[in-house]
Amino acid sequence: MAFSSLRVANTDTGLEKPDDVVLHYLVIAGGGAGGVGDGAGAGGAGGYRTNFAGAGSEKSGGNSSVEASMTLDLSTTYSVTVGAGASIIRASADSTTFSNGNDSTFHTITSERGAGGSGKDGGGAGGTGYGSGGGGNGSYGSNGGAGTANQGTAGGDGSGLASGGYFGGGGGGAGAAGADGTGSGGGDGGAGLSSTITGASVARGGGGGGGNSISSTPEGDGGTGGGGAGARGPSDAHAGIGGKGGGGGGASPATYEVDSGAGGYGIVILRYVASLDIANPGGGLTISTSPDSSDSDYKVSSITHGTGNVSWS
Repeated sequence: MAFSSLRVANTDTGLEKPDDVVLHYLVIAGGGAGGVGDGAGAGGAGGYRTNFAGAGSEKSGGNSSVEASMTLDLSTTYSVTVGAGASIIRASADSTTFSNGNDSTFHTITSERGAGGSGKDGGGAGGTGYGSGGGGNGSYGSNGGAGTANQGTAGGDGSGLASGGYFGGGGGGAGAAGADGTGSGGGDGGAGLSSTITGASVARGGGGGGGNSISSTPEGDGGTGGGGAGARGPSDAHAGIGGKGGGGGGASPATYEVDSGAGGYGIVILRYVASLDIANPGGGLTISTSPDSSDSDYKVSSITHGTGNVSWS
C-alpha cells in the first residue's frame, strides 16, 4: 500500500489512518445525444479519464495509458461535478441542433462532454472537440466528429445510396471509434473501456448507434459500455445508459415525430484506503460507498449526480 506515515486508528475498521489520501479515480462525462434526420448520426460517449491500472492492462480514454497517481490532503475539500447526459432531439423541432453532454470534473481532472450526432439539417461533421465525437449524417454524407486525445475517439461517417436510403455514423466510444454508416445499415457505436476500479470489471463509455432511414436494413447497435442503439425507419432511438456516459442513438427519418436517444449521465468513482471516511460537506452530491469487492483494504465511492465537495477524515 503506497501511503505515508500513519496516525490514529479508525474506530470503525480498526485500521490505521494515513496522513494523506492516495486516490484512484475514474471520471466520465455525460454522453451526447443522437441526431434526428435521414440517416442521423449517433452521440459520442462522454470523456473517460482514469489513473487506475488494475492488474496493469487497463487504459484511459482513447486507449491511452492511465494517468499519474494522485495524493490529496486530508484537511482540504475537493470539488466534484457529475455531467448530465444530453437531452433528446425531436425531428420537427430541433433537427438542426447538436445535443451535447456535459463535462464531469473532480479536483483538477475534467472529462469533456460527449458530442451530439449530426441530424437532418446539421450537414457538417458530428460535434467535435468533445470526449468522443458524434456520428456523421447519412443524407449529407458528413464525416463523424473527432474525439479528444486521451479521453475518447472519433464518430463514424454517414453515407447514402443513389437508390435511396441514408445511414448515420456511430458515435465514438472511449475505447474504439464509431463505425461508418453503409448500405448495410447504420454504423455501430464505438466500444467503451472496462475498469475494475470497484473490484468487478464494468464496461463504460460506449458510443451510440447510427440511424437508418429505411426498415429493410438494420440500425447501428450501441457500443459496449452503455451506448444506445439507433433507430431504423420511423421509430425512436435508444438512450445511452446513465452512470456510464453512453452516447444516444440516431433516429430516422425526419418526416415523422421521432426522438433521438438521450445521452447517459456520467459518473465519478473514487477509490481509497478503507481506514478513511468520505464526506460531502454542504451536500449536493449523490454518493454510494462500499468496500472494493476484490480488495477489502480499499473503499470505493461512486458519485452519480450533482455538484459539491468531498473531503476525507
